[in-house]
Amino acid sequence: MSEFAKISTLASTCGIPVIPHVWGCAVTIALNMHLIAALPDAPGGLFQFEPMLEYDTTPNHFRESLLSEPLDVLAQVRSSGGWVTVPDKPGIGVGLDEAFVRKYRVN
Repeated sequence: MSEFAKISTLASTCGIPVIPHVWGCAVTIALNMHLIAALPDAPGGLFQFEPMLEYDTTPNHFRESLLSEPLDVLAQVRSSGGWVTVPDKPGIGVGLDEAFVRKYRVN
């Protein structure tokens, strides 16, 4: 997270948009949503920019089943015209499905 803050600050001073990419589980998507929400506005210039969430949409069991309450990003995007809601519970706003974690735990 601290490296993201450094990179986004440096990019902002040069007028360069930052679009973090996520290939992984639902936890990394939730974290990315928070990072994107913390990006500074990039007004003015020839290319105005709104932060965007970019992630892999191929089927991924650990993205779809890892959380106790799925993010369901695609459904959010479809129903809102392209917007998602940043999770707002403690921490990064998500909880793990403990049964799912136990099933895939490696000792």
